[in-house]
Amino acid sequence: MLASRTTFLPLFLGFAVNIFAQSPPPNAELAPVLQELCASVSSEQCRQLTEAIEASASLTGRLNGLASTGALTAIKVVPVSDIPSAKRALFRGVIDGTKIIVSTELLANLQKKRLFDVVYDDDILPNNTTFVLSHLAYHIGEAAKTNNPKPPLEMQAYVAMQLHEEAAGFLQAWNDTLDAAVHDNRGQALSSRQVAQLLLNARYRFALLTFRQPPEKSLVYGPAGALELSEHNIAVVMERLKTSSVTDIE
Repeated sequence: MLASRTTFLPLFLGFAVNIFAQSPPPNAELAPVLQELCASVSSEQCRQLTEAIEASASLTGRLNGLASTGALTAIKVVPVSDIPSAKRALFRGVIDGTKIIVSTELLANLQKKRLFDVVYDDDILPNNTTFVLSHLAYHIGEAAKTNNPKPPLEMQAYVAMQLHEEAAGFLQAWNDTLDAAVHDNRGQALSSRQVAQLLLNARYRFALLTFRQPPEKSLVYGPAGALELSEHNIAVVMERLKTSSVTDIE
């Protein structure tokens, strides 16, 4: 099985790059990460993960950058029991140093793309795998910025800093998911209704739904549906996270 998966990978990656021409190809550092990933999982899991990356030019570019600096060295799919013990009780998708780790159970659940029962013919459904990879990649990128030792923070300041990063990670993940949706829409920007349907069907919508809230508690979307990582938007998501149950990704 290992040999067949390894043979499959170069063929698949070449096919993906040709179709998703707007995304940069995996660079010299990311390509081995994807090769190692696909050699260790089923062909279906390989396709799910690599398509999620290739669908978003933004995510591919960020992963290329992280891999080129050594901040990202592996993407792994493991049973929940193999997630590092300190995080296993809470999360099904984590970072472990320079590795992104996703549980097999979460990977399967991410394939469910419709949560909202109102359906339109032109719906573009969210790529939840793109969202998870983007969110975890954001954390790896932030961790790579903190190589220089800093004075320890008091607990309240530390929690606020962590929550700020978490909120920003949700915003970035939405933007990359939107990027993937535009790809699925043959490169055309989504209509307002399509953006709303995308959000309502997103697995992690709880952090981003602020409809019918006063302006100070509402996210500010760009004309095409993107969310700027502004202090206002980050603060809104921070408040959402404070009142929400713990999510299944770190």
